[in-house]
Amino acid sequence: MRPHMHEQKISELSGFLSRSPRSYNEVAQFLSLRILDEYQPVCLYIAELIETGVLCPLGSFGYESKDIVNFQEVSLQEKTPMTLAVSSNHPVIASNQVEDLSKFTVLEVMESNPNWSTLISVPAYPNGAFTFLSAIPFRNDANDRLFLIAIGSLLGLYGQSIPPALVDAARLAKEQTNLEGFPLTQRQLVIAGKLERGFNNLEISQEIGFSESLVRQESVAIYEKLNVSGRKAMQAIHNLNLEAIVKTLAVKEDAEPSSEPAA
Repeated sequence: MRPHMHEQKISELSGFLSRSPRSYNEVAQFLSLRILDEYQPVCLYIAELIETGVLCPLGSFGYESKDIVNFQEVSLQEKTPMTLAVSSNHPVIASNQVEDLSKFTVLEVMESNPNWSTLISVPAYPNGAFTFLSAIPFRNDANDRLFLIAIGSLLGLYGQSIPPALVDAARLAKEQTNLEGFPLTQRQLVIAGKLERGFNNLEISQEIGFSESLVRQESVAIYEKLNVSGRKAMQAIHNLNLEAIVKTLAVKEDAEPSSEPAA
């Protein structure tokens, strides 16, 4: 894409974000269908960085509803493309090759998946980041990187101006979607929420007033009920679960984003 096309896209995104408050699901959809269409996004998600050093999901586009449970929070201590993008404040790009994916702690045991070609994580300073999977190889030239950085900057500014109630609604919707339909007791729901945020058993026991051994027992029961392997799996974000990535979206160049209900 030529530089003047980048400028047009940035102007279009700026207008979209400034016209009225948008849910993060709407923002993710607009980015996928209009702004990043040249890269043929397979799926995209947006996450915020909270005070505890955890990236929390706010909105996504291109995921099957049944797979949203895999779209969880991830600590900056994990070595993932998104956390590295936030830590370095630079885009992180990974091709869908085993030797490239092995650089990341959560991806090293995954095999290459044919549904995407490039994973691109971009910081949205100071609020978080967005990540998308591209169906085509990424050129990774200076113009493309500057374009992505500009998008991240706009999202960061938007994150500082969006009404708090809209952000709270997005958080609540994600929490309900992540655990909805699973046979957890009320206490297990509380503990599962803490596990997703990166709390260890001692911290959870201090938070909810139960013994550490009880929290450990409940954690094991939660892992079994949710069919996950452990604490890291609870924190894993959707794009790291390569087996669950949905098929490439067929996006036309002139496609207009449809209206989605607020998250």
